[in-house]
Amino acid sequence: MTKIFHVTLTQGRADTFYIEANTKSDVLTFLSSVSTAVISNIKEVVFSKEYDINYIPQTIENNTSHKSVKAIALSKTYSKIFEFFNIKDSVTNQDIIKQLKQLMIFNEPIIDIASITFYK
Repeated sequence: MTKIFHVTLTQGRADTFYIEANTKSDVLTFLSSVSTAVISNIKEVVFSKEYDINYIPQTIENNTSHKSVKAIALSKTYSKIFEFFNIKDSVTNQDIIKQLKQLMIFNEPIIDIASITFYK
């Protein structure tokens, strides 16, 4: 089964497009042989509504939700502000803390959350 890759090429400007191939190395080989541009990124698309990759249609509920949530996360040497939109009303600070601690900041695990703010 072929895969879809998101590619960015740069040569004075950045051009992005999607290409279908079996492997990343196939994409790299093809682009290296036909393009003078620098290959900046090749990313495999693992979820896409447009290309129907692992997409499960969901009905949109017309209930109230938080417009956004901002959280300041800390790793050993870095901090980062995460902003998420359309957060369910049932989500609590503890839910966000638990989920954020599974992520990383510049390849360092998140060890603490300094602040979480919900916006309606």
